[in-house]
Amino acid sequence: MEAIKNNDTIALDNISKHMDPNINKLFKFCLRIINKENMYVKDVMAKTAILHGLERIGDFYTEISRMLLKNKSKLSQDTLKLYGDTNRLLERFYEQHYKLDKDKLEKLHIDAKKSREELISKMSKPGMDSSVLSTLKEINNQLREIMDWILPLEIKS
Repeated sequence: MEAIKNNDTIALDNISKHMDPNINKLFKFCLRIINKENMYVKDVMAKTAILHGLERIGDFYTEISRMLLKNKSKLSQDTLKLYGDTNRLLERFYEQHYKLDKDKLEKLHIDAKKSREELISKMSKPGMDSSVLSTLKEINNQLREIMDWILPLEIKS
């Protein structure tokens, strides 16, 4: 977030060149573990879908970094707010991983849906950073899909 706020091209370049390949390596490692141990891992398909979703979210953030590097433009305050809102949704999701509360996860899903609606409404306004907003919407969609996979897993447990 700070790299984007400050238009820090070095940090943005590091995200796209170094962080994304590391995320991809970690994703492939986790996928191998799930596939190798699939007879012991409950709900392999759901866990694989969740893992793919997380990897895609990383790809979307890399895409935003590349867009900003290419265009060398600063984001509007509205877009920065929505970027921060998206990050906070992901932080709440992360916290749920370690201390799952079904009600909080459902509330997070509702909040993510409201956030998506706000992103869509801002995308239609002239002068908005539509490419970045569209990618934030895709991050939001991916997060909600992951939650759709997690809720049934947790209800079964």
